[in-house]
Amino acid sequence: MRCNIVLILSIFSCMCCVQSVFFLLSCTNPSYLVLLKQGQQLVDRNQDRLASENGSFFKLSFLSPGTSSASAIPAIVTWGTKLPISHPDAVWVANSKTPLSDSSGVFTSDSDAKLKIVYGGGQIPVLDTNPTGVLADGQQIAVKRFARNSGQGLEEFINEITLIAELQHSNLVQILGCCIQGEEKILLYEFLTNTSFDGLPFRDRIIHRDFKASNILLDEIMNRLTFQGLCIISFMNALQLFSQYAMKGIFFYKSDVYSFGVLLLEIVSGKKKLTPKQNLNDCKLKICGNKAMAAQGSRRLLFFSCFFLQYLLSCYAEVVVYTLKQGDQLRDQDTDHLVSPHGYFKLGFFSPGASSDLGATSNRFLGIWYSKLPNHPDAVWVANPATPVVDSSGVFMLDSDGKMKIKHGGGEIILWDHNQTVSGNVTGYMMDSGNFKLREVASDGTPGKILWESFDYPSNTLLPGMKLGWDFRTGRNRTVSSWFSGQVPTPGAFRLGVDPNRTNRLIIWRRDVVYWTSGIWESGSFQMAPELTSRADLFEFSFVSNAEEKYFTYSVKDNSTLSRWELNTWGQLLQSILASDGTTWETKASGPCTFNPDYPDAVCIKQTTSECRNGSELFLPIRGYLIDAQLTYNDSNPNSDLSDCHAICWRDCTCIGYGPLQLNGSGCLYMREGAHFVKNNYFGVNYLVTKANNSRGMYALITGLA
Repeated sequence: MRCNIVLILSIFSCMCCVQSVFFLLSCTNPSYLVLLKQGQQLVDRNQDRLASENGSFFKLSFLSPGTSSASAIPAIVTWGTKLPISHPDAVWVANSKTPLSDSSGVFTSDSDAKLKIVYGGGQIPVLDTNPTGVLADGQQIAVKRFARNSGQGLEEFINEITLIAELQHSNLVQILGCCIQGEEKILLYEFLTNTSFDGLPFRDRIIHRDFKASNILLDEIMNRLTFQGLCIISFMNALQLFSQYAMKGIFFYKSDVYSFGVLLLEIVSGKKKLTPKQNLNDCKLKICGNKAMAAQGSRRLLFFSCFFLQYLLSCYAEVVVYTLKQGDQLRDQDTDHLVSPHGYFKLGFFSPGASSDLGATSNRFLGIWYSKLPNHPDAVWVANPATPVVDSSGVFMLDSDGKMKIKHGGGEIILWDHNQTVSGNVTGYMMDSGNFKLREVASDGTPGKILWESFDYPSNTLLPGMKLGWDFRTGRNRTVSSWFSGQVPTPGAFRLGVDPNRTNRLIIWRRDVVYWTSGIWESGSFQMAPELTSRADLFEFSFVSNAEEKYFTYSVKDNSTLSRWELNTWGQLLQSILASDGTTWETKASGPCTFNPDYPDAVCIKQTTSECRNGSELFLPIRGYLIDAQLTYNDSNPNSDLSDCHAICWRDCTCIGYGPLQLNGSGCLYMREGAHFVKNNYFGVNYLVTKANNSRGMYALITGLA
């Protein structure tokens, strides 16, 4: 029987304006979409033809190109139907790289709305409704497109963005961006190469609500599983929901346990759960009386149980060690940590950005952080700021030669290679001061000289006991550098150190130009920054200057006092002391600008006045997105951070706001006067100008709810 099915051949643009992240998505899929009813087929042997609307200008079917040659092979193609005989064989070929050898091909749209060619030797995918793509920087991503008839509207779309963004975790698929254009709603996720399989628990208690095989993905080395998607509850999936929700609307963590049981039953039986189109009688699993099926199910369950328990242990069992000897390893996947004697600090792998406006990155770094504080900063020290590990394959170790390095799926990173003679073994210690040391240890256990310590290589934090300044004997200059952004711990625009000249003072440089000075050290204080040493009840401060060394340091009078000095991305020196509640920090700032108490969140950077900037302008952080793309311009320089964006916008009298161009905080997007900005807490932070205590207010039209 021949099928006469009419299709709509339409153009689908892959270049999507991603308002929240401002980058172009380069699609790897075809640039058109064939709309076809699910389950319908084009059968080659039946010579089925699919015609376009309005006069059948085009048809789609199987065709053997090059009919005048002897090398004709069947392919699914479109061609013009009202052209003379001399027209080319086809204007588009679906399977140009995978031709069929016979006429067994069937072109169809399956139950998941995926277009494919099924033939005797297998199947060829033509279009996936959740395609992959490539960003401008070459990163491959997965694209989730919400079906227009799914019943999932803007609220569900925003809910998924919010929940996935807040649940940043190495075992959860990371959301990278979104796209809203008319009725189109698209989410961009990190790409995992091995589609979906089975489940993995989460370290903290969450209610997933859609625990099933198709929502659990495998990465390229088959050792990391991630949840994808939080379901919109309906009758359609009620059969895999815990009965408390199905009947009473109550959802709690045991709902996922019920769904996990359904998943195990599917594995044992080899059958899918009941769908809304099936009859209840179809759901009877006859495995108890069938020994072969029962044995097969047992093998599946045994395999899955071993596979699952491996990750159950890796997610829940934290391996803690107090020394790192040659040959020992700290594995990111096993949640291994090196801990100080009293548990104040930990060394291990982490993903920075959880407390920043940008959110956490998926990159992994080796770092040191406060171990007992729920609101600790991302890290007080980072070992590999410029060479992140892109997945959780990292292994920190001291090899047999005493080299300190990180091994990972893509190679290895050498952190320290001693160029001195070592007598005895090399052992690493995490100290209660936050200092990680490598030292010699004799065969009888006697500690020898210190070979290396993290305090000599500061990140963005000065801890009690650290020396800030010069060691003239080795030529080492210890400085503290701001992070490039909340996600990127490489050195940013600002650097804190000791004046290299004769003057005993602290200096903050901005792009190697003097930005701020503390004034001369005199009588236990800095002349222009006395607030730095005001807590003499808690700390002792000293400035040492002699022929061998020149440095500033401070120490605590009581070891129970936790303190840090941080140079943030805006060039402010933040002094923090752990409050009496043990969970929050009491922080005060020092720097060249003064915070406005009426606008405590405003950007605080010293800028010179001009004809259009008199110093009363403030840039306030506001979450939301911009509607008027024509009123923007950008700088894609990957070395520009937010402080650079601020400086350029300040000098441009037409600029009324700025924000990061890329997800990691690099590059700059600028807004001109008259731009329409929509406030929305589900989107990223931009910085808009206002005048302090001025009735004129913002230069941009701002709408929406916070």
